[in-house]
Amino acid sequence: MPDEHDDRDFDALAQRLAEAERELSTMRITLLESNAALHASQERLRRALEVAKMEHWAWNLKTDVVNRSRSIADLDALNEGKADYGAFDSFVLVHPDDRARHEKMVRAAGESGVGWHTEVRIVRQN
Repeated sequence: MPDEHDDRDFDALAQRLAEAERELSTMRITLLESNAALHASQERLRRALEVAKMEHWAWNLKTDVVNRSRSIADLDALNEGKADYGAFDSFVLVHPDDRARHEKMVRAAGESGVGWHTEVRIVRQN
């Protein structure tokens, strides 16, 4: 026959489990809210880039893969609209008069690991 001590242990365990369940429920709600806020923020960025006719990108130097936004329809012709491509693949879009300067700047940044800012003209597909 169980004694009173066993009942107290069971009650304490049940209480801890109920508290953990409430905490997990709160964490789920927070995660859902955070995901919704992130999605809304990403959508605002996408719209702002589209209106400004700009894009953002990140270049992984180890893999030579550039991940870019899909905000400029004119540039989607690069690699048939894929969001990832090699860094030097994009040079076909740079105006021939700007290409050598741009390539030099990109190569120097890749070798030094230092960022850069530049503006170049692009050759449109149409």
